[in-house]
Amino acid sequence: MVNKRNIVAIELFRVSFYLTCLTVLIITGCKKKSDQTISSKPSVDTLSFAQVPKSDIYEVTIIRDNGAREKQMVFQSACPAYQPGYMNMQTKDQGPLNMFKNRTINWTTFSFSGTITVEVRILSQIRVSLNDPVKILPSRYGIVPAITGDVIRFTLTRPGQCSVELGENGYKNGLMVFANPSETSVPDPNAGFKVLRNAKPSDVTNLPAQFSGIYFKAGVHDIGIYRVPSHIKNIYLEEGSWVYGAIIMDGNPGVKIYGRGVLSGANLNYRESHSIEAINQSDNIHVEGIVVADFKYFAVRLIGKNNIID
Repeated sequence: MVNKRNIVAIELFRVSFYLTCLTVLIITGCKKKSDQTISSKPSVDTLSFAQVPKSDIYEVTIIRDNGAREKQMVFQSACPAYQPGYMNMQTKDQGPLNMFKNRTINWTTFSFSGTITVEVRILSQIRVSLNDPVKILPSRYGIVPAITGDVIRFTLTRPGQCSVELGENGYKNGLMVFANPSETSVPDPNAGFKVLRNAKPSDVTNLPAQFSGIYFKAGVHDIGIYRVPSHIKNIYLEEGSWVYGAIIMDGNPGVKIYGRGVLSGANLNYRESHSIEAINQSDNIHVEGIVVADFKYFAVRLIGKNNIID
């Protein structure tokens, strides 16, 4: 049984398998500025993510209640061409890949409380055109954008996910905006966590029993397919962290995977692993707040009882 409470953070589930599993890349954090601070500097060091594809269609800046301007990183998933054998592509993948040919998903993510204004600048009107009507979906939000020149501007008064689409086919090169609630459960990294920076597979294997958790710091990590040992019960992805790989609980109940980071399967072969999996009485799993991207099989597969996705 899976209880779905406020599913605001496993955001990329709604995007089709054959597009997102191929590359929907990074998450960026958003640090609140002090009053009167006005800055266009990205909230995460872009050099840390130089290898991650960025959008060539959209630029996003958020404006907080205090007037602080924060330029966000916008990432892009582009559907690859079908190449037999590439990353275990099979003949059955040809049809779906051709269907999604030339499509992209562009996305950004941040956390906030109160009210926030989102400015979207169109960088390329070859892929999308401001001559077309602009929609902010879902329509039930009732968001009416203002358009000035090449900038689309709208206001959010509560957390939620929305899609910015230009024209009837705007979803084919759309922009997803993941506006998360402010984080309230940041753990103390000194409280039983192994703190990792730019981790590789050897950094997460054979962790001493003194550690009950893993704390991925902001930056890029590549852990491969990580089978969580029984003494690890907390896996925290800090805002601004980007973790390549998969997380598997096998006979390991009570694990919490949380934060404002991203777990990406981009470096895995197709169907090599589910991004997050719990099997063999791995009950009471809690997944909260992260982005799951680039999944090469299922994004989250929890086979058990009393599992929660927030």
